[in-house]
Amino acid sequence: MHGMFGLSGMGLALMALFWVAVVTVALVVGFRLLRSRPTALQRVPNESPLVVLRQRLVRGEIDAPTYARMVAELREQARRR
Repeated sequence: MHGMFGLSGMGLALMALFWVAVVTVALVVGFRLLRSRPTALQRVPNESPLVVLRQRLVRGEIDAPTYARMVAELREQARRR
């Protein structure tokens, strides 16, 4: 007698085993990709705030007035210490 979709008991067992293997492989690959992705702390080099600001200005992330204001704030903070 045939089960669902004309598969025998052995066919159903093999189909279930196949899908368990597919899900397992997908989970293992997903976890490895997540683990290998660098965290925010690993991506940021240990550079001075002024260097980071200059790089942001060059990349266009901030404009010149914002750069000047932030540099002044950093120098004020350094002066207070």
